[in-house]
Amino acid sequence: MPSAWLLGKCSVCLLTLLAVKGYRICMLEILPTLQNLKRCVYGGAFHLLYAALLWHYYATVLKRAGHSSDTPTPTCAVYNSRYTPCLADGQARRCHRDACGGRVKAPRTRHCSVCRRDRAQFDHHCVWFDACIARDTLPSFLITCALMPVVSVVGAAPILPSLLTNFRQVRELSRHDAWVRSVFWDTPAAYFPGPVGARAIRYALGYWRFSTAAHTAHTVRDIRLDVALTALAATVVSGVAAALFCTVMRGVLVSHSSVDIERRRSFERLTQQAHKNPSDPHLQNTLKYLEPVEYLRVGQQVLKVDDRIWHLGWYRNLERLFFGEHQNTLNEQVLLEQIGKKEE
Repeated sequence: MPSAWLLGKCSVCLLTLLAVKGYRICMLEILPTLQNLKRCVYGGAFHLLYAALLWHYYATVLKRAGHSSDTPTPTCAVYNSRYTPCLADGQARRCHRDACGGRVKAPRTRHCSVCRRDRAQFDHHCVWFDACIARDTLPSFLITCALMPVVSVVGAAPILPSLLTNFRQVRELSRHDAWVRSVFWDTPAAYFPGPVGARAIRYALGYWRFSTAAHTAHTVRDIRLDVALTALAATVVSGVAAALFCTVMRGVLVSHSSVDIERRRSFERLTQQAHKNPSDPHLQNTLKYLEPVEYLRVGQQVLKVDDRIWHLGWYRNLERLFFGEHQNTLNEQVLLEQIGKKEE
């Protein structure tokens, strides 16, 4: 998919430029305005967080995990020393899409349509990282998403009051300045971007007008246009990162990927439709495909169980993700409960 490949590369370049611009503003303009003790605390805290952010971000970007069947974990691993994941007929799972060529699929593995290969514990392909978020990259991804808002807040903390005060001044200036009204606000061009777009353009013109005013000292605390745009971009990126962190971490705590959660929601919604129209064959086939179940082989017997067997409790789920423990462990209690209900 050339478009997805190009978009991913552009996203990484834009975030890199934002990181360089933010570092330059914080270290070369904000830091010299602070007193000795504040300068040491600010510089030390920012460098520590900034270095950790870059390390984990590029660890995710540059990690190119191979096919899931090439990983050290056996693709046909025996779980709890007894159960082997399989298909409904007891055969091993295989993938025939793209260049997989019928390779055996590890449990909890999905095919990435962008990378065209299977990924173990695949969550999603993130365009902001230009990488698959799967077992190998998920820890660094979560740490990066958690650090982005923190770095933005720490970096902007010394000028945060100036940012807010300056924004109020620019908002009033953009409303009443004769030049802004003549070139944009009172012209037909203000209707095409819509309310949000027109307001953003008006504020940008206001910042430019404010930064070029004769009384402006052109320092970082006067919040030039480039500083305002950098702060706005950092706010947007931090908001997206926080949303990604909350969404993915919610799934990690219950041992479900984003794909699993969406499939379960679709299954529940289609189940309600199936009750109203039970004779629709297409709907029934879709339900079978989306049903959140797993098949385990014990000797010659194949068991059909719910996918909650992967959930070991939030603490052990985190251990499995960050420390590699409990990789071949199922929730024995849930498993035995489901087997017992079927035997009854």
